[in-house]
Amino acid sequence: MQLPRRTPEDFMHATPQTLQKAIQKHQNGDHRAACTLVKKWLRKNPRNPDALHLLGMFTWKSGSPRQGLKWVEQACEVRPKLGPFHSTRGVLLAELGRTTESIDAFQTAISLAPDHLEAHHNLATAYLRTGAYESALSILQICLTRAPNNPSIQLKTGQALLGLNLHEDANEHLQKAAAALPRHAPAWMSLGIALMKAGNTKGSQAALTRARELAPKDPSVHAAWSDLNFLKGNLEEAEVAAGKAMKFAPTNRNHKSRLGRILSTAWRLEEAQEIFSSLIQQNPHDLVAISGLAMVLHRKGDNAGAWKLLSPHIEEGQTSTKFLIAAGPIARRVGESTQAIAWIKTALDKPLAQYERALLNHILGTLLESTEDYDGAFLAHDTSNQLRELRYDANDAIKGTQKTIETFSARFFETGKHHSTQPIRNDAASPKPVFIVGMPRSGTSMVEQIIASHPAVFGAGERKEIGSSVHGLAKISNVKVPYPMAAAHVSHDDLIEIGERYQRKMAHLAQKAGHASCEIITDKMPHNFLFLGFIAQVLPEARIIHCRRDPLDTCLSCYFQYFNARNPVSTSLSSLGTFYQEYERLMAHWHEVLPIPILDIQYETCVHELEATARELISFIGLDWDPACLAFHHSNRMVATASYEQVRKPVYTTSIGKAQHYLHHLSPLLEALSR
Repeated sequence: MQLPRRTPEDFMHATPQTLQKAIQKHQNGDHRAACTLVKKWLRKNPRNPDALHLLGMFTWKSGSPRQGLKWVEQACEVRPKLGPFHSTRGVLLAELGRTTESIDAFQTAISLAPDHLEAHHNLATAYLRTGAYESALSILQICLTRAPNNPSIQLKTGQALLGLNLHEDANEHLQKAAAALPRHAPAWMSLGIALMKAGNTKGSQAALTRARELAPKDPSVHAAWSDLNFLKGNLEEAEVAAGKAMKFAPTNRNHKSRLGRILSTAWRLEEAQEIFSSLIQQNPHDLVAISGLAMVLHRKGDNAGAWKLLSPHIEEGQTSTKFLIAAGPIARRVGESTQAIAWIKTALDKPLAQYERALLNHILGTLLESTEDYDGAFLAHDTSNQLRELRYDANDAIKGTQKTIETFSARFFETGKHHSTQPIRNDAASPKPVFIVGMPRSGTSMVEQIIASHPAVFGAGERKEIGSSVHGLAKISNVKVPYPMAAAHVSHDDLIEIGERYQRKMAHLAQKAGHASCEIITDKMPHNFLFLGFIAQVLPEARIIHCRRDPLDTCLSCYFQYFNARNPVSTSLSSLGTFYQEYERLMAHWHEVLPIPILDIQYETCVHELEATARELISFIGLDWDPACLAFHHSNRMVATASYEQVRKPVYTTSIGKAQHYLHHLSPLLEALSR
């Protein structure tokens, strides 16, 4: 958006009748007719600068900026000392993508007419396009002294501050701009981005929703919406929005990189690698694509290949935030932790988006731990969690556990009234479901990797289907109440349909992965421990493997993990302690009442007695022993969880007792666990 532009009359020293008619045509939107009238007048006055300038503007508005520029340049030749002419020349140069030349034109205009506000505004806009945010801000501060309430100047000032990562200052200006320009999508989009970078995801969502309503085909708006959902962990919505951004701007490299990052995070690594490789082939110096490809290789276990990709740019001193987010974890795996620590500490001294600062502190904490700087590691992780500002209501968790226990009582299962006692209506040869549950970071990935190494097992990873079905119960229950109460009011047929739908989905995944003949399918969503009563209702043939680990090690590992925004409990030691207590209370209840078998596996025992534990697991799920289960770290199976690196290694003991290094920092956790 530009400042309210001077009308053509402002540039006229004398306005002949023919030109007055042309101006009127222009104001009515008939730019071609306006051009015709000016050309007619120029035949008699070919060197009139005002007419040439008018013709340039009218020609531009009629859709020919290149020809319009020629007319304006002729006007500047005739009247080289008239600043507004050079300002118009700058606008047309910018329109044609000749940004550097446009900056020169605006600077000329300002030197000739220091009070020409529009030239200052346009120069700042050009600086913003080139990323010269400090230069833009210095010009905009001049504009603010002359027009402090102008919404366009407020908007551009906010955008400049946003580019400098001065989010709080940016918010102040962008709030004013959005209020003054309620139907201007860029104002709402910029405000949404500023709020997102400041950590206010709720405010960001509201602002970006408004921008999407106003500009449903603006690729930048969809890109911002994608970034917000990526930050919140809504990868499916982020992918849809990134696709829309690419649809409306198919040649934009940033949008393609955005999609690549989403696919990589969703562990669709081949698709992500194809996108990043293509971008690098087009531009070998694209650091965003290089960082993205390096992270894909890292997730595939090729840390040497990832570091080789990054090394030339590290030597050149490239330490942008996105580059460091990729390089940090890889550096630790190739013995370069000390170097990476120095980079990240330097980066943290600069202005950053709040979520970038949080993520870099998390990476720093992991690097410092690898150098045995435990106090520094805790401080970095603690800072990361404080910056994330996620909130967990312990009282709601306690109430939720109690309602679950009351709903899924022993009597609930004894009567058989509300659970599917009849066999699931499917092929007898269908794979049997095994659920691996427990606290996050309790060894669920290792257990699934052991089991999935058996040739008769397909490991489906962390699946959301059970949680989605639970949240949909209120819509189909006979009494409109939320879960868990809704589980007591769902018809037998609906329960059977939910179970069959789940099994069809898992069988499809197995077939797609080349495991159509498998006998067992595992689902290792840890939080399914919340829904074991429901699982017993809809999948009475299921078996449950419950992973346990030392409470302090479990909770500290969660605290040191950068989970997405859907797991707010992990950003507070006190909340983790309360959550762990409720988890143990609920699991004790399931052991008492569930009509389906549960096997408890202790992480520490599994590490020290791998073969005995593996044999117990395979026996529990009803299969014959296979030695491949002991070589799980050689499996080429992709693990799309926070443990993707650990399961590629033989069993190791270094994670046992890790909390002992941090005991003097864990008072809030110890207190919560002792309640």
